[in-house]
Amino acid sequence: MLHKGRYAHRFYTRSGMLYERSAANQRYELLMPKRTSLRHRMPDADEGLLEFVAHLLTVDPRKRPTAADALKHPWLQQEYPSLEG
Repeated sequence: MLHKGRYAHRFYTRSGMLYERSAANQRYELLMPKRTSLRHRMPDADEGLLEFVAHLLTVDPRKRPTAADALKHPWLQQEYPSLEG
């Protein structure tokens, strides 16, 4: 799929790794996922939200949910109390 994209060569290696040009030294660098957890970055989030966000941030597009699938996620299906008094 990547080889068919008009601009894929700007962002992906032939093996499918994501890269970008460093602003500091103009060298190409592979982009690697952060090693910190979502729990660390979103300490007040409930487990359902963390699972939902992790699912959306899946690097492999074949494993990442489509928008329609994301909207069916159980976390979005919950009913929450109204903020209006």
